[in-house]
Amino acid sequence: MALKELSLNEIKIDDKASFVVEISNRDIERFTELSGDNNPLHCDSQYAKASGFTNNVAHGLLVSSFFSRMIGMELPGKNALILKLQFRFLKPVVVPATVNFTAVVRNVNLSTQTIELQLSATTENEVKVKGEALVKVRDFEG
Repeated sequence: MALKELSLNEIKIDDKASFVVEISNRDIERFTELSGDNNPLHCDSQYAKASGFTNNVAHGLLVSSFFSRMIGMELPGKNALILKLQFRFLKPVVVPATVNFTAVVRNVNLSTQTIELQLSATTENEVKVKGEALVKVRDFEG
């Protein structure tokens, strides 16, 4: 994925960015190692199945971490500085999963040099995570 470098003046309301990620048990293993969260719902498929799921459930923060990629690489990209993130985890993501991540610009504030993004993560057209982000779009000109 190429690093974008959008300026505040290039960003308009309803601009959109999206990408697809395959989340697997390997991703869960790596996130577990990094976070220290080895809850059996994430790491033990037998436990997850006994709990009513078809396989391991991805950590909510693993899924939502891909929005860092969205903001830091795509919208706005290099000039981004995340000021605020808020997520609602509506339904679990069971692995393996093909997850579509989307960000839509809902507001552009020239005086504060910020944008507000509406975020969503979906699998099979079902929203799993919804969120909002407030992002400063840094300007290095002058």
